Amino acid sequence: MVQFHTFNASIKLIPFKALYDCDSPNIVPYHGKNIVVDDVDQLLLVRDNVLEKITQNLLKAQMQMKKSNKLFTAGGRYNFRLETWFT
Repeated sequence: MVQFHTFNASIKLIPFKALYDCDSPNIVPYHGKNIVVDDVDQLLLVRDNVLEKITQNLLKAQMQMKKSNKLFTAGGRYNFRLETWFT
């Protein structure tokens, strides 16, 4: 079962609950259970593949963030590159 529950420390809720005032739905994996309608079968298989790719990408991003976690001390000198958000 895939669950995308990310607790937000500032609002003390998961964003879905804050927005919709209910718990987010659980997504049950399909795994190619023979459905009579071929289009539905294909759609569910594609959905499972997309969710798997998203999960892999999120885990990869989390690992990169943990590796690049830097500690800053008060009074230290640091160089930052500023980028514009709007062009």
